Amino acid sequence: RHLTDTNLQTRLYKQLLTVEDCAVILQQTTSALNMAGWTLHTLCQDPDEVQTPDQLDRFVMVARTVPDDIKRLVSIIYANSKLLFKSPQKDPESVED
Repeated sequence: RHLTDTNLQTRLYKQLLTVEDCAVILQQTTSALNMAGWTLHTLCQDPDEVQTPDQLDRFVMVARTVPDDIKRLVSIIYANSKLLFKSPQKDPESVED
């Protein structure tokens, strides 16, 4: 079946892209942190230097958005469930009285 409501398609697509982007960023930052060994020396920043977001900052910032991004996606799906998940039509011949 194809979803004919283009506005709904667009909303679902954009929200799914947001969730997928979060997953990619979390995978990349986790990989970078794993390669660095998650050592305290690597994770700490010198207070005398200009503070720039590092992999841990990036991981935390994105991880904080995941619950709201997922809630938004679920909300779209739930609100449009009748359009997305149509009940199968019963065959009148197969219904027994």
